[in-house]
Amino acid sequence: MKRVHSEDLDYPGDDGLYYYEGAPFTGIRVIQEIDFKTEEEFRHGVLWGKSQTWWPSGRPWRELEFVSGLWHGTIKKWHDNGQMAELTKAEVGIPIARKRWDEEGRLIEDYKIENDPEEASRLRKEWDMVKRYYERAGVPSPFQKIDLADDSE
Repeated sequence: MKRVHSEDLDYPGDDGLYYYEGAPFTGIRVIQEIDFKTEEEFRHGVLWGKSQTWWPSGRPWRELEFVSGLWHGTIKKWHDNGQMAELTKAEVGIPIARKRWDEEGRLIEDYKIENDPEEASRLRKEWDMVKRYYERAGVPSPFQKIDLADDSE
């Protein structure tokens, strides 16, 4: 798969797509900063696939999946010492469950969207919008509901 540094991609903003050499980019965008390195998959100009970020030490910092430009699936974050920092499940860009731990591994947050009526309502609206979009386009939606019972990750 083609790997391109972030500064070599164009984002004109008119259509929300990233371009490389005049065409919507498919490949891996590499972002290299002093504090981190990120690699993100793109399809036809849109974030779509795995995104991984590493600490300067080379240890993983964040790993997540994008579907059609939105966070969707499991999001993992680690402290620089290697301890799990966060495990989030998201649907269509909205967190539906999240656990966070401090650097010693103590649980400091256990969030579930069912306990947050405002966010649950926002999620329903987002799902409705996604459903309508793909129905109008006449193509199957790439989004699947996330299984909260699967805590294996």
